[in-house]
This record gives sequence, structure tokens and C-alpha cells, in this order.
Amino acid sequence: MLKKSMFLLIFAVWTSVFASGVNLEVSERRVMGTARGLAEDKNNLQRQAVANARGNADILLEPNFFLEQDGDSILVTVTGLQARYVVAKTGIAEAVILPAEVNAVKPVETKVEAPKIARDFGSGIYASIKAQTAIPWSSMGGNLQIGYFQNRTFWGFDFSIGKGAERNSWSNDTIINLDDYYFMSGGLSFGGRIKPNDYFQAVLGASIGAFTKFEDDVIESGNKSNDWIDTRRRSREWVMAQGPFAKFIFGSGNLKFEVSNRAVFGMGYGAFIMEAGVVYAR
Repeated sequence: MLKKSMFLLIFAVWTSVFASGVNLEVSERRVMGTARGLAEDKNNLQRQAVANARGNADILLEPNFFLEQDGDSILVTVTGLQARYVVAKTGIAEAVILPAEVNAVKPVETKVEAPKIARDFGSGIYASIKAQTAIPWSSMGGNLQIGYFQNRTFWGFDFSIGKGAERNSWSNDTIINLDDYYFMSGGLSFGGRIKPNDYFQAVLGASIGAFTKFEDDVIESGNKSNDWIDTRRRSREWVMAQGPFAKFIFGSGNLKFEVSNRAVFGMGYGAFIMEAGVVYAR
């Protein structure tokens, strides 16, 4: 009986002196920490993000990692619960505080896809000079256009001039004042930009402007030398016309090659215009 009592006494003293517990005091609110750097330093960035989230606490419990990579750069974000070690005091002794690394929960890495951001095509001045033909009214000519790319949109103003096509005479018709037969136009354009890669882009839209319209008027008709002859004069007027256009631009540098076309329609007027030339654009 005496031996049993001595054993119980020794056990009680041992427990009171050496078996004091260490508890964790855990915050109920999740905190967040971030770190940004090179993707190859991901592990170091994770530790830095944990340290930023932990603050003055001893450890970070239930960490969740989120990685957002953009090229060679990576943003590491971690969320978790801050926790501190609390010593359970006894009447005789206190337990030693454990370092923060002891019993720390191993991070569980969760890699998420970075949110998809609409591609920025860039903005900049557009300037082009192109050879042009218009059906009808112009067999050859030129077009000068100045515009602006605003990411996915295009605005532009152009001016065209062309030499009229020589008409074959029929029934001995004679067309006079051909030296004044020039096709001219000017207008505004607006469209949407498509750029699947750095080597090709297209602009689809609509244009509106003033275009030259020609009319042939018979001013004299008669029979000369047994041949019927109509003498015609070509008159010119300006009409408003509008319609769709399409630009196809090739090249990765600032100086590119463009092929474009547009169809315009007005009151008693219609023309299909084709252009090809060089363009300066982003």
C-alpha cells in the first residue's frame, strides 16, 4: 500500500512539472498575403506570401495558394488562418514555446487559371497609300487614307482620284471633253478590327462619302456621210453614297501590305472599288 501511494505521488509531481500543454489560439478570420516575382522563384514566393499573411502570428493554418502567371512573372496569393501558441500554465512550471515551424500544416497548392483578359491590339495612327480601280468610272487611280486604330475599332478618312476609262465608240459616237473625265471621292470609314495573330489583321465596316457621278448627254445627232453620229458630252455631279468595306492587312512590322475593297450605293449610283498598297500601322 505504501509503495502504491509513493508511486501516485511521484506521478502527480511529474505531471505537474513536465506535462504542461501548449495550445493553439486560432483566429476565425481568414487573412491573405501576396508576393510577386519570377516564375522560377515560385517556392520562395510562396514562403514570402505565407510570411506576409502570417504577420505577427506563429503559424498560418489551412493555407490555400492561388497562382496567376503572366509570361515570366507570377503572382502568388495565399489565404489562411493566423494561429499563436499559448502556454498552459501550472502551479509549478511553464512549457517551452515551440518554434513556428513545428507542427505547421503543409501547404496545399491550388493552381487556378488566371482570368482571361481581352487581348489588347494596341492603338495608333493608320496611314496608307494605295492604287485603286473603281467599277465603273475609273480604270486607274490612287487612294490616300488617314485613320486611327483604337484597340478593336478603326476610324478613317480617305480621298481618291482616278482617270476615267476610255469608252469604245459605237455607232460612231463621239464623246467630248475627255480630258476632264476624272473620278474623285472622299469619305469617312468606321469598322471593327480582327487580329488573330501578329502577321494578319482585317477590318470590316462601313463607309459614307461623296462620289463623282457621270452622265452622258446627247447634244447633237445627225447623219453625216451616210453614218449616224451622236455627239455626246459627259457631265459630272456629286452624289452621297455608302456601303460596306473590308481591309486585309499583312505584315508584322509597322510597314505592311494591304488589299481592300468596298461597295458604295447612292441615289441612281453604284460602284465597286478595289485597292492595294502599303500601309503604316501598328
